[in-house]
Amino acid sequence: MNVIFSLGVMLILGLIAAILIEKIKLPYVTGYIIMGILIGPFVFNLVPKNFLNHTDIIANFVLSIVAFMISRNFSYSVFKKTGKHILFVSISEATGAWLFVTLGVFLFMHKPLYVSLLFGALAAATDPASTLMVSRQYKTKGPVTSVLLGTVAIDDAWGLIIFVISMIIAIQMKSGASANISPAKMLFGAVMEIVYTLGIGAVIGILFSYFAKFVRSKGYRLIYTLGFISLTAGIAMYFHYSPLLACMALGTVAVNFAEGEGELFEGIEFFAEPLLLVLFVLVGAGFKLNAILTIGAIGATYILMRFTGKYLGATLGATLSKAPQTVKKFVGLGLVPQAGVALGMAILGKEYFPQAGNYIMTVIVATTLVLEVIGPPITQLTFKLAGEIPETKKAMKR
Repeated sequence: MNVIFSLGVMLILGLIAAILIEKIKLPYVTGYIIMGILIGPFVFNLVPKNFLNHTDIIANFVLSIVAFMISRNFSYSVFKKTGKHILFVSISEATGAWLFVTLGVFLFMHKPLYVSLLFGALAAATDPASTLMVSRQYKTKGPVTSVLLGTVAIDDAWGLIIFVISMIIAIQMKSGASANISPAKMLFGAVMEIVYTLGIGAVIGILFSYFAKFVRSKGYRLIYTLGFISLTAGIAMYFHYSPLLACMALGTVAVNFAEGEGELFEGIEFFAEPLLLVLFVLVGAGFKLNAILTIGAIGATYILMRFTGKYLGATLGATLSKAPQTVKKFVGLGLVPQAGVALGMAILGKEYFPQAGNYIMTVIVATTLVLEVIGPPITQLTFKLAGEIPETKKAMKR
């Protein structure tokens, strides 16, 4: 089967899955992933393996667009109202997941501390794509929506920092003084990588914002925006930096300084819908069903402790920042989906720890799928309980 045929299969069956899954009041993302499993090479084999080999390229491209879209929450007006809440919640929930998973794997599963630290570090990031899709599907609006979308937009940065710190400690524990890497140099390098990545996005964002006023047509604006997102992501990837972080910086500058920024974001959001469908179908198609059987107790421990750490951490952050009561009660529930960036960090961990890394990678792949399937419905429930789904608001008023 050729790639074009497979693409048609994914789009049509993904759409059917979305329509069917909506009938039972579940988010589209869940249907996409389940359909991906069914049409993938491990069930009906309607998506060839050579297509799956390019999933990383598709993921980087689509998630770069998602990062740009989410950065719309970083407008000055929105950030002035919720910025402090987002900062406190994002730091607290990422740190909470790190600590709880590390302790859970170490105390309950009796794994070496350096392995437990790596598991904890991979638990910090949350998937912005599925959270955004649920919010868009149900047209949610309110303080929980603003804080939750802002949190998932920036916790990849905290996740990267936590991962680097964990790697430093793990390397020292594993190799001791014989480790060939200077902890100070590794930490400094990570900090500078974040600074450079943000710098690339910000500089391109200034150019993007300035020249946007010369592009009037809606069609041209879509091409213009897509071109700058691709340019930013490509430059970041050339230097082995995070394309997501760079595109977030691009979007943050644009939302605050670009003329007619509303049209720029609305056009790319419309364009992103089929791309997100393809991405999540591919996530399902690339999963080996027998991997679920291999994660066992450690997978369950990882999922439970990650949720506990994120929920308690988010609640603490919301309390410390004096966020609205609904944010304190419900924002932690919406942090279940696990980001694809966790898989990228797991690959890096495997380079430094080949034996433990293979085991960690298997667990992360399996838990990512589980969390991507159960996460969106829980996110939907979060918005419903917070009363930020339009239909829910009408019912509550009655």
